[in-house]
Amino acid sequence: MTTLRELNIGPAREQELGAVLDLWEIARSSYSSTPDNPEVLARLIDRDTGALLVARRGGRVAQTTFGRLGVADLVARARRLTTPAP
Repeated sequence: MTTLRELNIGPAREQELGAVLDLWEIARSSYSSTPDNPEVLARLIDRDTGALLVARRGGRVAQTTFGRLGVADLVARARRLTTPAP
């Protein structure tokens, strides 16, 4: 089981954008109409390094959220990664 201490939460790095997009593709809604691509994300994090945050587990992207206000949500979702299923 993963603990919160094993998670590293911080700004997304450009080399992680592929992993971010892969994660989003898994969770993508059929109603989504906005295309996601690495160029747009690269511009976003270049403009504001805190705009896209990731939780890393074992050095790999495990969760994502937008903006500094999303940190509480990111921690809550990361905590679910560390809680065993009933």
